[in-house]
Amino acid sequence: MIDSAKKVCVLSAGTLRSDIYLNYDFAVPMKEMEVKLTNYTRKIGGSVFNTSKFIGNYSSNIDVTFCTLNHISLIAELANDSLSGNINISAIGNPINSYPMSIIGLDNIGEKRMISVETYSPPLYLDSDNPNYYLSDIFYTSFYEINNDNLESICSLCTAFLSRNKYTMIDLCPLIDSLDNDIIVKVLKCISVLSGNEQEYNKLLNKIGISGKKQLFESFPNIKHIFIKRGSDGAVLLSSDGKEYIQKSFKSNDLVAKNTTGCGDIFNAAVIIGLLYRWSPEKILSEAVKESAIIAERGLL
Repeated sequence: MIDSAKKVCVLSAGTLRSDIYLNYDFAVPMKEMEVKLTNYTRKIGGSVFNTSKFIGNYSSNIDVTFCTLNHISLIAELANDSLSGNINISAIGNPINSYPMSIIGLDNIGEKRMISVETYSPPLYLDSDNPNYYLSDIFYTSFYEINNDNLESICSLCTAFLSRNKYTMIDLCPLIDSLDNDIIVKVLKCISVLSGNEQEYNKLLNKIGISGKKQLFESFPNIKHIFIKRGSDGAVLLSSDGKEYIQKSFKSNDLVAKNTTGCGDIFNAAVIIGLLYRWSPEKILSEAVKESAIIAERGLL
């Protein structure tokens, strides 16, 4: 996928979590639970981490610095994991012994549902005065990671990236409509690349009172690219110059999704790689849809 030997750098910020995946019969959710729990997979995850890991594994010419809370046990596991990718983990704050965990059920066609989830995590603060951050060519995070406590630090960092003509990218999340309007608006003012699925965009637009996606360019002039993930229907890219690009899915008729977990995270990873290596919009969209389709078939686990 990489067209150049140019060295590029990515700065990302997200929360690590422990995810447990198990086969689950949602029609009879409590049936033979002791059997189901013997067939589970545990992984260290988190949306931004999944994206960062893919990028770090993709090319030795991409350096990734992943900023996260200092969950010492999870970070120790990653240090011993040869598959964790070419990532420099930057632990922020005092050591924390506990960490968030999700239990996720998978049905027989790979669809997932949350059985139990812990969503609270202490705020992740980033020091916008850290000069090492600005060695990176793009800053990436998710609305999952932003709240009233760390809003100013995140926005200060994003504004500094924009002033240096660098990318700032954020992923929408299913909880976007639970955030305060002020948080959403302040963040969008300092973002150049936006990514999310149709449902998340609908929630976003309803929340901030905007009628359509293209109007985001008028309301937030720093936004240059809007990526819309459409699952099995592919994806769309809207650009601030008025152009629209459509990519159909690469899914074959006989392909069965093994597990859709992480497809959107890998889509974002391919977008970031494409932006950094200045691919054409058509190629960025094509590679992002293709990589996420591979994950749907193969599974991220």
